[in-house]
Amino acid sequence: MTVGATAVDEFHRLARSPTSILRARRGDHMGFEAIEKALNPIYFESSNLAHWFSRTALNSSADRSFVSSLMACASAAKVYHLLPGATIATGIFSQTMDKALWVPSDIDAHHPYHHTLSRAQTFACIAMFDTGTNNFDPSSLGPVFGLSSGNSMYVAGPLLCDPYENAGETEIRHIAGNIGRPGLSMLVPPPDPRVHKLPLGIWNQLNFPRFDGKPENSFAKTSIHLSCTPYQMPLPDDSTDEHIIERPAQLVEALVSVFDGERWVADLDVLTALEGTIVARVACKSSLERSNPLRTCKGTFDEALHNVNSLVSVDNWEEFLEQSDDGTKIVRAHNNWLARLAFVVAGVQQRRRPIILPPDICWSCFREHVSSLQGSDHIWIV
Repeated sequence: MTVGATAVDEFHRLARSPTSILRARRGDHMGFEAIEKALNPIYFESSNLAHWFSRTALNSSADRSFVSSLMACASAAKVYHLLPGATIATGIFSQTMDKALWVPSDIDAHHPYHHTLSRAQTFACIAMFDTGTNNFDPSSLGPVFGLSSGNSMYVAGPLLCDPYENAGETEIRHIAGNIGRPGLSMLVPPPDPRVHKLPLGIWNQLNFPRFDGKPENSFAKTSIHLSCTPYQMPLPDDSTDEHIIERPAQLVEALVSVFDGERWVADLDVLTALEGTIVARVACKSSLERSNPLRTCKGTFDEALHNVNSLVSVDNWEEFLEQSDDGTKIVRAHNNWLARLAFVVAGVQQRRRPIILPPDICWSCFREHVSSLQGSDHIWIV
């Protein structure tokens, strides 16, 4: 088929008769200019093509490999839509997508045109497109929270946002930079993250003043750092010989450490902490029940909690690490997402129950939650 008006007309005919697309693609040739013109939304009836996929191609055993590859590409496109600035290796064009181990075997009835990926499948997808070759089994990537390759890092979303936001499992962020190691490194947390234990004789730093309703930020010196331990192991994949000595990919144990100024406080396993059921997020019930005009909240602290004297402020890490029964503890790290994330994760690792308040706090709803709780293992993050 030659480039020109005839080719465009033929492509438009195929687009309006999608059942013949697979037959027409074998042995036919169409130039780039013709394809670009043919895909003009004015002429291309995408609804017919979508109908064909949902009713014919997805149920056809003859076209399964072709459709599987298209769905894999659509899934990868959704992943990279959230990764501005990320690049892919040209070697990916020589790969067969239906052989990719990260591609789910089943089809989501709610999303028939692309797969719904887990975090491990998403990292495996990025690894394949970033290197053009690596084909990892997602079952070996369960605890992975980051990927370093070339001059790019891909980090799980929950590590880079306020814990109140509850980032999705497949939300991955792209950052320019690397961990200083060649090849591709999958980052995993240590199995038992450490938390600083308070020494004796720090009683003069434990004040626990009464909380006055001011959501201030007392943790401007809190920071989080990434470092690697000596522990690493080769990461096998379906694209390499099992008998080679040096592998292009490795699992690397990495520490996400929180510091108070220059002083180490704890190592954090962010994903494990946030994916459990211990962490709670409080929302104003008025905003959740907008259809109920009788539901109103008095949001000021003095109106809602004027007779409650058990609220105490946590304004330093010593007061947080000291697990005493001095009252309802409220960590004041307002509008400091990094410190809020550190306190939530460290709290879970101390077997406490963090409760995260939104930036715009409704003190009436806060009081309702405080009154409904039992036990002294809760820690509030404002």
